[in-house]
Amino acid sequence: MKKVDQQTQSSFIDDNEPPPTPTKEPPKDTKPPKETPPPIPQSNKQPDEAPDKPPQGPPDPEPILGPRVRPSRYITTTEDDKNSGFELIAVFLSLLLVVITFPLSIFLCLIVVRENHRVLIFRLGRVRKGVRGPGLVWTLPCIDSYVKVDLRTFSTEVPSQDILTRDSVTISVDAVLYFCIKDPMDALIQVDDAREATVLIAQTTLRHIVGAKPLHTLLTSRDTLSKEIQVAVDDITERWGVRVERVDVMDISLPLSMQRSLASEAEAIREARAKIISAEGELNASQALKEASDVMSQNKITLQLRHLQILTSIAAERRCCILYPFPMEIMTPFMDEGGGGGGRARGGAGDPGGKRRDSILTNFFFGSKSEADSNVNPTAVPKADDAPKEADL
Repeated sequence: MKKVDQQTQSSFIDDNEPPPTPTKEPPKDTKPPKETPPPIPQSNKQPDEAPDKPPQGPPDPEPILGPRVRPSRYITTTEDDKNSGFELIAVFLSLLLVVITFPLSIFLCLIVVRENHRVLIFRLGRVRKGVRGPGLVWTLPCIDSYVKVDLRTFSTEVPSQDILTRDSVTISVDAVLYFCIKDPMDALIQVDDAREATVLIAQTTLRHIVGAKPLHTLLTSRDTLSKEIQVAVDDITERWGVRVERVDVMDISLPLSMQRSLASEAEAIREARAKIISAEGELNASQALKEASDVMSQNKITLQLRHLQILTSIAAERRCCILYPFPMEIMTPFMDEGGGGGGRARGGAGDPGGKRRDSILTNFFFGSKSEADSNVNPTAVPKADDAPKEADL
């Protein structure tokens, strides 16, 4: 037995293998692992031949939607750091000075901040956490300094500048910028002068955007241009704690030669529109006249009455005498009624209807003359006064 134990021990020592650990059997209730599907074999087809079924790969990742995440500050501040021992001693001495000089020190320690302002306090050069105001703000003498920041909206005119458009036209653009400070700490720490920097970046952005557009787009879509400039400037000034509320393009000045060419182009467009409108009016009038002529052609008397109306309107406009032959067709219905329904053709001597018609026409045209002649007595002897005197002869 000892030899067997020595042999087994030597085998363990020679092989340098750890003793086998007992394996635990899995419980009976556990489910067997799922079999992984075999890998898809690659096809040996040429690239020209389309595969029978497209290979199924992992789905494409969905694009991440939303605004870009910007770092809040480019210059890190130390308002969250602990105070050093020297700062604690300075604070203690300042408080001691306030107690010794009380109540005169109150006038040096209290600051009145208006509603539209905020205050940042710097203690020994380090900004303190948080923005103070409005109301009374407490500071320590000799070690605290403060800066007031105005939160109201500023309106600044962007200087006029000559810009070359995409279609090589030089124009002069004027704009107005409206902005406000939304983060006083970033406005004081991240940039030297937030107002001046905002105006300069607006001027540069205006030149860049206007130079990338043609003249026609600039003249016809000023609202879109203003919105595009506002978004671009606000995206840059956001890191400075400045919010651009509005950008208005006031005026786009063109050279005189371009103004003349645009005026002539606009005049040509207006003339073309006027010709189109007049042509449409003539077309409608001709269609109406055609319909009226179709209606009037069915009755000749209607045409004659229309002719008389035209002559009446001409005579009303001008004082003149118009000699117009009387149309015989107007009397045709009356002659037909007088002839007892006879024909329109003139009858002979044996046609009683024709005689009746002739008598009506004779009485209509020559009745007044015959009556005037009948009133004169042919047998009347002229008076002595009417005879010529011999003395006159």
